[in-house]
Amino acid sequence: MSAESMIGIEKNSAQDSEHTEVRPYDFVHPDKLSRSNLRALQMVFSSLEKSWQHTLSSSLREEVNVEVGSVKQTRFVELVGVLSQPYVTFALRLGQLPGHMLTYMPTDFALSVVDRLAGGKGEVPEELHALSEIERAVVRVMIRRLASDLSEAWSPVADLPAFVEESFDLSSDSDIDPEELMVSAEIKLTMNSLATSLTLMVPVNMLTPILKDLDPIRWAMREGHPGNEGIPSLVEMVKDLDVSLSVELGHASLTMQDVLGMEIGDVVRLDTNVNDPLPLKIGGRVQFYVRPGLRGNRLSVQITGETLSDISKVDSAPIEEAA
Repeated sequence: MSAESMIGIEKNSAQDSEHTEVRPYDFVHPDKLSRSNLRALQMVFSSLEKSWQHTLSSSLREEVNVEVGSVKQTRFVELVGVLSQPYVTFALRLGQLPGHMLTYMPTDFALSVVDRLAGGKGEVPEELHALSEIERAVVRVMIRRLASDLSEAWSPVADLPAFVEESFDLSSDSDIDPEELMVSAEIKLTMNSLATSLTLMVPVNMLTPILKDLDPIRWAMREGHPGNEGIPSLVEMVKDLDVSLSVELGHASLTMQDVLGMEIGDVVRLDTNVNDPLPLKIGGRVQFYVRPGLRGNRLSVQITGETLSDISKVDSAPIEEAA
């Protein structure tokens, strides 16, 4: 299948899923990011798994497992409401984008980092306490290292160097509208017996200047015309995308009187013959022609060609015996 066909399938699949999925629409707080935008952000944050695991493990001289969860779009007040306290937060700049990207780190993990960097075993005190200025400075060093990896993660989108600008308490920050839409990503961290989650939060308005670049298809197209050399990267981007397949048996034209008079047991005659090849649609577009049959006790189809002219080249063995 050509790269152009794959791009068409991805676009049509995304359009079909958007048209068929029914969900309540929030007129008060409508989503601003498309599914393609969220999928691109998921790829950005997911790329942090290996880099952050390496950075944390090498810096702390202890194996740290990193797992990125799903990217969500929600209001700031709802996001802060589910964060367990106490916590430490840092604000990061991303290139010339307006606003700040917020990093939330639970205090227990922050204290474990401090203890580990000070030569300890990464133990967490029984009673958590607010970080001192020295402890906060130590954690800031670690955040700077993670920010360097974050810059690399954003590289498919744009050149967005990330750097720590300031530290503040989310609950007391008055510059953020509680109703502001945020994109959040939960990153699960496991070190020794400590399992916790770090949360990244990006204001949707901050992403406005780069929305058009938050598209996996555009990333593939930047490599040049999508010929054979671009297929591997394109496949990697869309391999987990759910795509609908359907086989069209045929068509029939009926009068309204016939339709109104339909009953169980009636037979509708289609315009296809028994031995005619049937079109197989992927993402709403005809990609192959197939022959129907049985595989075990299941109805199945065998692909016979990409065009009608290819069909004669395919062995006419029954599907039951086909590999």
